[in-house]
Amino acid sequence: AEYEGKVDTDLFSHMLITTGTNYNDALIVIENAQQGYAVLQNLIKRQYKNLFYMTEDMKYIDEEDNIRNKMNADEKKSVPGFTTSIRTRPLIISKLEEFMRANAPIPGMDSNPQINNGVVIRSLRTLSQLRTFVWNNGKAQATSGKNDDLVMALAIGLWVRETALKIYESRLELTKKTLQGFNKTSYDSIYKNVPIHQEDPYKMPS
Repeated sequence: AEYEGKVDTDLFSHMLITTGTNYNDALIVIENAQQGYAVLQNLIKRQYKNLFYMTEDMKYIDEEDNIRNKMNADEKKSVPGFTTSIRTRPLIISKLEEFMRANAPIPGMDSNPQINNGVVIRSLRTLSQLRTFVWNNGKAQATSGKNDDLVMALAIGLWVRETALKIYESRLELTKKTLQGFNKTSYDSIYKNVPIHQEDPYKMPS
């Protein structure tokens, strides 16, 4: 889904919370610059449970904290929202470019976005902005008189999905496999022959 318009920060915050809640408490990633700070404060004040956080020291995405609440974020010294900086902007642009290449037909290869890790763009407004999103003096940006808000939102979304969430999911899967390995261990053979009444309860035959 996509929304483009100019509304007050409190109304936009309400819109985000309503939409996010309707989509199973979806992860909300807000760019923490200019009006974004006010929107973030409103979401934190209303205790939205799935807000994206970045680490404060490196201004880099914290893949472990992207579904934590504000209390955990404080412990991890994280800041709410996505910080577009000299460090992160080339990364999200590169990820956007990677997805656009995946959509392009390659001779001898299947151009299905589902196979080549591409993304299906159904918005005419986003496509229009992509056509005017060019390299200017070494920086990817909208041509003069055009906007790139939807393009940058798309780039941030793709970066978060493919980087932070994928790393989080892989770590979660690793934890599940580890726990499954523990469940397969039979502890009966270790503890069943231990006498109930021992002289020293802190000693146990191994």
